[in-house]
Amino acid sequence: MPSEKNIEKVKQAGKWFKESDSVLLLHYTGLKVSEAGELRGQLIEQEAALRVIKNTLAKIALADAGREEIIEFIDGPTAAVFVSGDFAATTKSIMSFSKGRNGLWIQGGLLDGVVLSREDAEKIATLPSREVLLAQTAGRLSSPLSALAGVCSGLFRNVLGGFSALAAQKEG
Repeated sequence: MPSEKNIEKVKQAGKWFKESDSVLLLHYTGLKVSEAGELRGQLIEQEAALRVIKNTLAKIALADAGREEIIEFIDGPTAAVFVSGDFAATTKSIMSFSKGRNGLWIQGGLLDGVVLSREDAEKIATLPSREVLLAQTAGRLSSPLSALAGVCSGLFRNVLGGFSALAAQKEG
């Protein structure tokens, strides 16, 4: 018979899983309280929240939330990161924080309904930030337009030069 406390925890975790489009499941062992606090602080800056949930309760919550596809990643001490900001930046923060710590790594996750393996999450972490990608796209779109504007202005300059030469010839 489950306790009232556990029933409440499952409801809350189910709500987190249901409302979040992007979730990362982390394996963690040997993290000091201060290190966990530091990671939480970094994740808050990335608009993400780190929650430690008992595996059994997390599996029930995932099933209740209709997110059974990531239950396979719950193995060993697991924490969930609920991402509402830039997923790539959050993943990059976790990967950077986990360097030199043997007990912390990404097990898998979910990005807008797509299941991600550990390798997929690591590839996403290598992507540039959203702002950089938008700037690169804008630059690539504006480059052909700049070239077209240069060609058109060159044509007009040539035509005007020809008219100027013709006018000078008619005067002389």
